[in-house]
Amino acid sequence: CDFPHGQAVVDVGFDARPAGIKHAQIWVQGRGGKQQLWGQAPGFKAAQPTGKWMTDGMKLLLVDMDAGKLVAATTVRAAPCR
Repeated sequence: CDFPHGQAVVDVGFDARPAGIKHAQIWVQGRGGKQQLWGQAPGFKAAQPTGKWMTDGMKLLLVDMDAGKLVAATTVRAAPCR
């Protein structure tokens, strides 16, 4: 319940194999636009926790390493506590 105003652990994984991607990277982008490499793998990476440092509004970017292109992006948003 602290996430909307604090930090949270987010499970991050991907399967880019159907798109033909052989080598991929996950980058984390903060609100200020600074990007940091979080991980890389062949076209598949099972979900792994980030640690308690993700904040509302951060972006996760999936990059095709071979082509040097952004493949997908998503913004992390806090969900209401129940």
